[in-house]
Amino acid sequence: MDLNGGKPLSPWKVPSRISLKRIRHKINSDLSVQTLSSQANERNSQKLNTKRNRPMINKFALARSISTPTSDENVTPNLPPPTTTAVEKSNDEHLLAKLHQIMPPPSAMIANDQHFQTTMRSFSLEGSFSPVESNNKTSDELLLAFPIDWSLKSSCRFHSLNPSSGFLNQFMKLRSADETLALEYICSNRDQDNEKALFRSLTSYWTYPHISWLKLFPRSQQQQQSNASFAPLDEQAQLVLQDEWKSAFQSLFQAFRTKYCAFFYMCTHTFNILFREDSSSQIVAVISPTTSGLRATFEREGIEFTMAEGDDSLSKNNEEEEDDDENADENDASCAQWLEDIGLSAASSTNSANDRRCTSTKKKSNSDKTRSTTILIRDLSSVNSLFNFLLNKSQRTCMALTGSLTGVPPTLMSPRPFLHSSLKYLNVHFQSNSMLTVDGGPLLPDRLKGLWNLLTDKNEQIQMTCTNVERTSALNLDGEQGRTIKQIQLNENQHLRVQFATM
Repeated sequence: MDLNGGKPLSPWKVPSRISLKRIRHKINSDLSVQTLSSQANERNSQKLNTKRNRPMINKFALARSISTPTSDENVTPNLPPPTTTAVEKSNDEHLLAKLHQIMPPPSAMIANDQHFQTTMRSFSLEGSFSPVESNNKTSDELLLAFPIDWSLKSSCRFHSLNPSSGFLNQFMKLRSADETLALEYICSNRDQDNEKALFRSLTSYWTYPHISWLKLFPRSQQQQQSNASFAPLDEQAQLVLQDEWKSAFQSLFQAFRTKYCAFFYMCTHTFNILFREDSSSQIVAVISPTTSGLRATFEREGIEFTMAEGDDSLSKNNEEEEDDDENADENDASCAQWLEDIGLSAASSTNSANDRRCTSTKKKSNSDKTRSTTILIRDLSSVNSLFNFLLNKSQRTCMALTGSLTGVPPTLMSPRPFLHSSLKYLNVHFQSNSMLTVDGGPLLPDRLKGLWNLLTDKNEQIQMTCTNVERTSALNLDGEQGRTIKQIQLNENQHLRVQFATM
């Protein structure tokens, strides 16, 4: 049987020849592949060089004309001139002409359009981000005696203008005996000859309630961000704390009525109260700031009060609020008609009168609002009625309903001890032998005056700078309301040069 189809069989091949033939075929195929790849690379490089040599056209260029190159462009130096064909040139010119028709060069547009320049100046960012000026005004006066300032200080710095004196060295280290004498002086209010113990006692105050992990003064929303990480107390703890607060408030008010305590403060999350005596030794209460709802509640409870700036300011504010309400109602009617015309209901409008009132209220100065809403209670019967109201109905008006301070009663602060009160010391920092800072809590008015007298007895070249708690500035009713001490210094004639800050 012929398996080869009548064809002669190929001669016998040695295996070495077969392997050599395969190797040669592989080498030839590799060389052909390399040749094809090199030719493709050359074509790609030529196309890439052609693209690089073409002028780059940015369709969205607004800062300058495309046809005019600038010196700050990232162009590689010493490049050969671009080689472009006539077709490419015509395409570029056609594209550039279209781009100039759609979007003219800014230079020509600004030069020919004066209205554009005026508009751009009106929308300048410099005016939008200008620093906000402070509402407080300062004034300097020369006084013979230390001025009365009923506002609370958050910090106070004493600086010696004579650094070589080093008079603060004696107050830096207190012995255990000095701490004991200071505690005895605080509780008994006796005269103290030990200056270290006296200095320690002047950096103290009594307060209730005291919860170690919560910051209870001041109660403003901005200052209470540090308490946001803590959970509110449970209901049983709130009830126990409120019962103790009532007995503590009764004890402190009785001490104030018997003149054992000259003054005390009560701070809530919405308003602050100062109980003190006026120049005629009559008991008064100053409340700031107040709302119209709180004043209406006082009227229903029979608590007589007067506005610190007079009734004219209150009536003026009420008239302005009524005018705003009338304008808001008119705008609401027009907006509702417009919404009905376009097929929407008036209920879908979120720009209601209440939203506009809130916006207008936020635009008003907080200091002006605090000063204009401060009330004064002078009558003894009205002060007693206020005490009964705060004692029995404080849960509705004086305690927060949400947040970490839910159910926590108001903070009581006094220079004298009372029932359930806790003794707290302020922080004292010695920056050097000639400078110290007192902070970490409310610095009471009598403590501020005592520290000034103590330090000026040792060194007359003392400058005191205070940081005021803004919410308590309106508690000053002696002289110009809202005027607080900012800086005090002795001059050559031993007069007090006082710099006041007025809201």
